[in-house]
Amino acid sequence: MNKVLFNFHDLVLVVVIIEGLILSLMTIFTKRTLSNLLLGLFLFLCAAIAFDVLIYWCVPLRDILAEVSPRSFFVMGFAYFLQGPMLYWYTKSLLYRDYRWKHTDLLHLLPFCLHYLFIYFSVYRHDDHYQLNLIYDYVAMSHMDHFAVYIWAQKLSPLFYGIIAIKQMISYRRRIENAYSDTTHLDFSWLNLLLWLFLLAWTWALLTHIVAHFMPVSVSSTMGVTNNYLTLMLVNALVVYSLSHSGVFSGIHMESTTPVNEPEPVESLPPTYGELLQQAMLEKRLYLVVDITLEQLAEKLAISPKALSATINSDFGQNFFEFINYYRVEHAKQILMSDLNGNFDMQKVMQESGFNSKSAFHRFFKKFTQMTPGQFRKQCLTKAEPEGSHAGA
Repeated sequence: MNKVLFNFHDLVLVVVIIEGLILSLMTIFTKRTLSNLLLGLFLFLCAAIAFDVLIYWCVPLRDILAEVSPRSFFVMGFAYFLQGPMLYWYTKSLLYRDYRWKHTDLLHLLPFCLHYLFIYFSVYRHDDHYQLNLIYDYVAMSHMDHFAVYIWAQKLSPLFYGIIAIKQMISYRRRIENAYSDTTHLDFSWLNLLLWLFLLAWTWALLTHIVAHFMPVSVSSTMGVTNNYLTLMLVNALVVYSLSHSGVFSGIHMESTTPVNEPEPVESLPPTYGELLQQAMLEKRLYLVVDITLEQLAEKLAISPKALSATINSDFGQNFFEFINYYRVEHAKQILMSDLNGNFDMQKVMQESGFNSKSAFHRFFKKFTQMTPGQFRKQCLTKAEPEGSHAGA
């Protein structure tokens, strides 16, 4: 009667399960978008995996469920093979506003389907006595050849997709910088942080599994408990950041830009494109158009965005983001060199040069001049002093 069902570490998993289920429903039904659906399903899978861990390592609960139905211990294993694809799809749905599932995406569900075939032939077709032996001797089960491969697949699957999601994020940033002159309205930090943290959690789970083969059980158990706490923090962080940054990603069309690592061959470009672009920058000062995009500049020059992107890459060795901001920095330098009386404050210089972000202004100014705007102004004033003194004499 007084037997304790959950210890403190078990309660952490219970919280993850309850919180994951509630937040999953809230996320899916609060705003019915593809991103929210995928996030909600991902949260559900986090809860399912927490339940899978709980029923194996919470002894009182394990005894109850083993008596009711041994098959229940193998139901939630599918979540390990869906968690990675779900985060990968969620990331893509945030980055690309026109992202939709394709038939090829069904291939990501292949491990999920193979999971049920494996469980049927390895577990369900055997009697309850065999299943109970698997449940009560997890260590022995994990060393059986076919189950060893299955467990390794469970650990490696989300890790693989975590790496793919991060690569997708890097690719997105390159596309953005090759199509937009200003990216200050996009905040990559929170999604980038969460992807790396989940990758860390999945790496930790893999290391825990590896350590279990070579170290005492107490070591791997401690690592496993640590992973449970990490999961709790990540589930909360994912929701808080997603809700607080829900409007950050306006997205881009998946085929609207040319990745910087895939420019058109230089031979195929008309030799006048580079000259035409440089002339437009110097005479029309198109870089002063705030938030100008690759497509907008291409339209003004009457050339295709793909050819323009390739010209910037091949002729100037830059992406569109760097190219436009280089000219803005040059414009800012001209203002600072001519404003020896200091009539323009840095905010005014920044705005007059086409920048609308102080951080971008300082970052690119230092990138192209190796000094801050303030240092550059001081240098201009220092050079002008001898002339002023001579004139006064």
